[in-house]
Amino acid sequence: DERKFRSQVFLFSYGQMPENVRNREFIEFHEIHSLKSVLKNRGKLVYILTSIRATIFRAWDLFKSLWNVSDLDLILVQNPPSIPTLFIVYLVIKLKHRDALFAIDWHNFG
Repeated sequence: DERKFRSQVFLFSYGQMPENVRNREFIEFHEIHSLKSVLKNRGKLVYILTSIRATIFRAWDLFKSLWNVSDLDLILVQNPPSIPTLFIVYLVIKLKHRDALFAIDWHNFG
């Protein structure tokens, strides 16, 4: 049976996926909304505060998206960005997807 060897893939991304990836029947795409309102030219304090705000919103969106998937066997994180991604994935595995494996692709490490 062909279905025994097929997987359902859930892609969580901070950006758009190419159409040839988005239109696959076994891939379900979830875009994590990122705030583009980090203000860089208004001083250090404004930059720090808007960066913290953007990170909190990203973390919450990622948490909700991962939580709403019914069953996960493996979560593969492409790193960077590690903040807040690694902590959120770890938290969701501990709270809901306890049997899921957690793998990290350190593609920019070293």
